Amino acid sequence: MQIVEAPVGKMETQLQHWGARLDGLIALVEAAGPTLKTDCQKSIDNARPKYQAAQARFAEFKRTGSARWGAFKSVVARAMATLGDTL
Repeated sequence: MQIVEAPVGKMETQLQHWGARLDGLIALVEAAGPTLKTDCQKSIDNARPKYQAAQARFAEFKRTGSARWGAFKSVVARAMATLGDTL
């Protein structure tokens, strides 16, 4: 069980960090002028579904439990890598 808990905890922390970063970017865009807001909104619109997909994959893994870690590890890691590249 501990073998799975360490990477899961790290993934959860990273996902929370990216969520906070995305929220911060959204707040900055809201305060920006119209030109910057339009440009940044495209990036946010690109990142938001990737964040939601990573969250969904992680939540799905947590529901299934550590017995399915092998099956979900690459799926969750791939979703988080895509999100990390975007942010």
